[in-house]
Amino acid sequence: MDGGIEQGCLNGFALTKRQIRDQPPVEFTGEDGVCRWKAPEIIDCPSGDPQMNPSSDIWSWAMTALQLYSGLEPFHQHVKDHRICTDITMGRIPKRQDYPDFNKYAPVPDKTWELLEKCWNMEPEERPTIQDVLEKLEEIKAEANHD
Repeated sequence: MDGGIEQGCLNGFALTKRQIRDQPPVEFTGEDGVCRWKAPEIIDCPSGDPQMNPSSDIWSWAMTALQLYSGLEPFHQHVKDHRICTDITMGRIPKRQDYPDFNKYAPVPDKTWELLEKCWNMEPEERPTIQDVLEKLEEIKAEANHD
């Protein structure tokens, strides 16, 4: 608890294993399959023991929101985790044109995409806080309801 506020982390999926689609259920890749939602500092941690924190949660939240608004996993065009991890650590973030249904389902698509991009800042300290995200979502909701 920090100042009376409990903090959670969204990055708890690393214990799972991703199954390769055309293999029997008992054969797994050994990759955790969640690289597409991980922040770059979690993927490329020099100590090998990444510390989950609110800014890495913001990154993961934005990837989750992208999937919800588009119907496609982040980096859906790639199957292998190592390729996705490389893209993320090289600063390659999702491109809006790769998610055609985003404009159909996201409220006020331009402003929603802008928020997601801020959450994908390569510098963790430059990402919005959860309070900033909530305030921006309220603004987006109000604008969507006004239209």
